[in-house]
Amino acid sequence: MKPASGNALLVALNAAAARLQSSIRSEQAVYTAFREQVIKLGLRGGVSLLDDSGKTLVFRVIAYNNPLTRIISGFEAKLRFRAEGYRIAIHKVDVYNKVITRAEALFIPDTSVVSVQVVPKSAKWIVGPLLKALGSPPGIFAPLVLSGKVIGMLNIVGPELTQADVPALQAFANHIAIAVENARLVAHLQSTQVELQEAYDATLKGWVQALDLRDNQTEGHTLRVAEKTVQFARHLGVPEAELPSIHQGALLHDMGKMALPDSILRKPGPLDEAEWRLMKKHPELAYQWLFAIPYLKKALDIPLSHHEKWDGSGYPRGLRGETIPLAARIFMLVDVWDAMTSDRPYRQLLPENTALQYIRDQAGLHFDPWMAEQFIIFLNIIHK
Repeated sequence: MKPASGNALLVALNAAAARLQSSIRSEQAVYTAFREQVIKLGLRGGVSLLDDSGKTLVFRVIAYNNPLTRIISGFEAKLRFRAEGYRIAIHKVDVYNKVITRAEALFIPDTSVVSVQVVPKSAKWIVGPLLKALGSPPGIFAPLVLSGKVIGMLNIVGPELTQADVPALQAFANHIAIAVENARLVAHLQSTQVELQEAYDATLKGWVQALDLRDNQTEGHTLRVAEKTVQFARHLGVPEAELPSIHQGALLHDMGKMALPDSILRKPGPLDEAEWRLMKKHPELAYQWLFAIPYLKKALDIPLSHHEKWDGSGYPRGLRGETIPLAARIFMLVDVWDAMTSDRPYRQLLPENTALQYIRDQAGLHFDPWMAEQFIIFLNIIHK
């Protein structure tokens, strides 16, 4: 492909810049887009960033066409290092030093003078073969400037480049600097979000442990059902983006019990009618407590609705069929299964065959019938 030049180069670089700005998912995505666009323009080049000292450039991406890439790869194998990731002090390369310290772009009619200085002293034997491969076309070296500070350097090499192309390449360098910074901001936001998520999850697990200390009937139950609910939801094809809220809701499903007296919560035997009336308030108590926390609003379906029943005979709102939120319909199967197959103070665990038969019998009554069938399939899969 013939390298772009003049007005054509300016138009092509503007298009490449737009592609870069749409590639801020990660810093590496920016470099990948840069490589693709530079090669598409029939040029070659690279992006280097200054390290923390501000005195050393680190090659982040190198863009060559396929034939030249194979040649460079051969040199890399002999030298036992890759060009991407190569570090060089700016004072060792005259052009680099001028671009970084003066913060201005330079047109270099013969780039072989740069190539010679970039090669480490221990590998001077490679200069001849390298120059033969690279040739000595003109190039433009432009600083990457962000908020008035030089953060690195762009170099573009091509036989059609001239001094007149310097402004266009400097504008392109500015776009690269912005794209890299935006990608880093995205990465920082994602990292902060992960840290916040972990902090919230640690808090939720602390609440669960506090409840376990009070409720001698549910020790270990909450963590088990939270994990299995996510597994079952994934089996049903629930989108991954919805699973964190389902996990949180499962962890919080019994939080309303924190408001109940110990005489009910720690009673070793069955509850009487009056005690049951209080117990049945725990879903609404959980909702009232958790609704005030914006982070948890997507997780409220399970705490509020996990005691509803498909036939409308559940509580607290008597919901029926698919008016019961999906997350709650998923969770109630896992919750009931774990309750039946775990020891409780007032009875020993039930055999799995008995629990399975209960799930079958209650399909269409307690449980979503299709989901009950899927749950049995799911159990068979995880028990293999």
